[in-house]
Amino acid sequence: MVRVSMKYLEQLCEIDEKHSLKLAPRLKLKPLNPSHYKKNALFYHAVASALRLLVEQGKMDEEALTTAWFVDQVFMWFSLMTSRMTTMALSDLCPEKEKEAVTFLTDFMEVFRILGIIDKRKTNAAWKPVQDGIIIMTTTALNLRELYMQSKTEVSDVEPPVSSRTREPI
Repeated sequence: MVRVSMKYLEQLCEIDEKHSLKLAPRLKLKPLNPSHYKKNALFYHAVASALRLLVEQGKMDEEALTTAWFVDQVFMWFSLMTSRMTTMALSDLCPEKEKEAVTFLTDFMEVFRILGIIDKRKTNAAWKPVQDGIIIMTTTALNLRELYMQSKTEVSDVEPPVSSRTREPI
């Protein structure tokens, strides 16, 4: 069984505390048991990169790569869901990126459908509300994107208004 573990994030914090130049400057030991407002520091690209580097240097087990992958996935999901930039958002301005984003979001929902979250106090995996939230938010975003694309197509079928003076579209 493949596992994502908080112990690797704790190890990263301990390693970072010993150095003035930090691998993951946003990550602190305190937010490893955070309120829901401080979890952004956990799911950040620098954290995943730092975990990969420490595995490469032999300072962490290979199993930490699974945690790095998961951190990257959540970071990418959050970036897509909150992006206002057309280069990253679910925009048809760049069809290749749009297709990549839709595929990623669909796959991400599947990861959260099969994900088993194990509480420290229990030994078996259980379905958690965060899984419902991720799936509902992602499904909603994809459905809104589809509605927008349909409405955009319907509007583009209509001829644009023409100015009587120039006989060109306004």
